[in-house]
Amino acid sequence: MSNSGIVTFNPGETSKPITVVVIGDTVAEANETFSVNLTNPINATIADGQGVGTIVNDDSGNPIPTTRLINDVAADFDGDGKNDIAVYRDGNWFIIRSSDGGVTSVGWGGLAQDIPVPGDYDGDGRTDVAVYRDGVWFVLQSSNGVSTAVVWGGLAQDVPLN
Repeated sequence: MSNSGIVTFNPGETSKPITVVVIGDTVAEANETFSVNLTNPINATIADGQGVGTIVNDDSGNPIPTTRLINDVAADFDGDGKNDIAVYRDGNWFIIRSSDGGVTSVGWGGLAQDIPVPGDYDGDGRTDVAVYRDGVWFVLQSSNGVSTAVVWGGLAQDVPLN
């Protein structure tokens, strides 16, 4: 299946996020790759016209909720009152800021048992990156960059809620 569209770069921009729609299922399968091709520039030159993306199989292990509501906002990492698009993958958080469309990458977590639990734990109006692991909440505060660990829970049947 292929798709096409137009991506507009403002002066000085060298990257842009794009949306790739994936039809999910529960069948364990190999990771899949896809290409993104840039062609036909107008008033510009394309330095590298092809990128490769990977759709990672997520059909085994513990399910991770795709949306967590935090004060009626799923995840507002930039504090503008709007949801930001974010994914957590192997200890890395990739966030598309709704305020300006830029991308932020934060390394936080990364063990197989880590469960992402983003929330505004420091009360600054921005979502903090956080993971829950074996009864410990590890939070990277957006207000000051300080990391905290809070022991709470830890029984095998505990499911972290924020």
